[in-house]
Amino acid sequence: MVRLLPYFAPIHTADIAQNQLAMQFSDRNGLPLDVPAHYAIPGAPTFDTLELTRTLAHETLDRWLTWVDAAEPVPEDAREALAARDLLIRRTSAERDPGNKFAAQMLGTELTDKLVRSLWGGDRISH
Repeated sequence: MVRLLPYFAPIHTADIAQNQLAMQFSDRNGLPLDVPAHYAIPGAPTFDTLELTRTLAHETLDRWLTWVDAAEPVPEDAREALAARDLLIRRTSAERDPGNKFAAQMLGTELTDKLVRSLWGGDRISH
């Protein structure tokens, strides 16, 4: 949740360079996915920051669409297990985000819990 809050430091290209991986992601075949989970681009919405944001967004979208085009369909008998795994990953990462405590301090526990639940899709799942 804290990553949704504005940052007021000036932006420098070197600050967002992805030189190190904090975590290694892999696809269902065990192949590495060397992609950043998100970019935080602080600063005023100047022409330069908007152009940088647009460039990064297009590069990321193009990469994802290339992966979608190249992906093999998940076998029918493996889809339910894969969906359960994906849900567990989404839920765990949203609920264990250390920034949630800051959101709770600012927004209250009830609203924070609702926002976190919406991040992982808990409101769309019938129990």
